[in-house]
Amino acid sequence: MRDAWHNNEEKLYAIPYKLSAAEIENLKEVARKGTFSCSYCKAAIYIRHGEINGTYFAHQHGEGCEPSKVGTVAYKRYEK
Repeated sequence: MRDAWHNNEEKLYAIPYKLSAAEIENLKEVARKGTFSCSYCKAAIYIRHGEINGTYFAHQHGEGCEPSKVGTVAYKRYEK
């Protein structure tokens, strides 16, 4: 997921595309504190980063909700 609900600011937050390593680590730390939640199911989520998929929000292991999975597939199709 590229966006999530920001619990403190009570608005939708989208991850910028180009982030430095320090900015990614900062986002990961903020997410560990429970700042972000899934915009569909309101479950706590965290930040993941990799060379192929970039930086994105993810549910805890095995907790992905169906609407977020559908949205992710649609977004990947759109990117192609």
